[in-house]
Amino acid sequence: MNLISPAQQEERERQWLERAGAGGWPSDRIEAGLYNLRSEYQHSLWAHSPEAQAARVAAQAASLANECSELTIREVQASDWQSQAGLLARIYLTAYAEANPHLSGNLVFDSETGSEGGWWAFQDQRFTGIPNDTLRCEHCGVYPETVISGPLKAVRSVSLGSLGPDFEMPPTCEEEDPPRAHVFTPAYPNGTWSYYGLHQLANRDSLIINDLADPARVVWSGQIHLGRTSNFSQSIGGLWIHNRQKGVDQEAWLDWFARGFPARLERAETKGPAGK
Repeated sequence: MNLISPAQQEERERQWLERAGAGGWPSDRIEAGLYNLRSEYQHSLWAHSPEAQAARVAAQAASLANECSELTIREVQASDWQSQAGLLARIYLTAYAEANPHLSGNLVFDSETGSEGGWWAFQDQRFTGIPNDTLRCEHCGVYPETVISGPLKAVRSVSLGSLGPDFEMPPTCEEEDPPRAHVFTPAYPNGTWSYYGLHQLANRDSLIINDLADPARVVWSGQIHLGRTSNFSQSIGGLWIHNRQKGVDQEAWLDWFARGFPARLERAETKGPAGK
């Protein structure tokens, strides 16, 4: 795909809307067409624009200098993902994360809704502790009007232990008898972390794991050698897993990742500053 200029993109959208108006198309078809046109434009910018190349070069320079652009990370967390500024911020972070194969951080058992089990992963410390000013009621977990991404909003979050026997939510401050005022405090007092720093371990990666209580002590070091499993076929400690590291005590291995032991990772492969 060749580079699409802003003027070309504007003309493409104008022609699409003109055709839609002449054909009396329904609104969902119009929106789907605009989404596809804008996706093509974003891919064009990502791959070919001079700004994107400059962002990759800047990321390489920052990585070589071992400096993390905290401002850029904050910008990408809050950026409009459909804007060119947001796109360039993501290009910078992607290149910055990929450029350095020698990382320090913490282990992660990466399991989310839809992952159908957990992956052994590593969180780059450069992408942790990101300042976040989101507030949350310390009594009932309600968020003030906090936009998370586009039209989605965070409404409320509570611990599993506070749910009722049928997983019903506890009352909000307004629903209590008598009602009480919300007490909003920082939801992330230690900052947040970014998925740009999350790396699922792969065969031939080298890993050094340090003790959580005594970070100077190494509890394990070696090369990653993962044997694949199929979904729902193997588990450790009641948690489904996608693969097992060979030659280790599996319960200890899970404990290290579940509790986020400090570690150093040398990735076997890195795409480099230009994504190659």
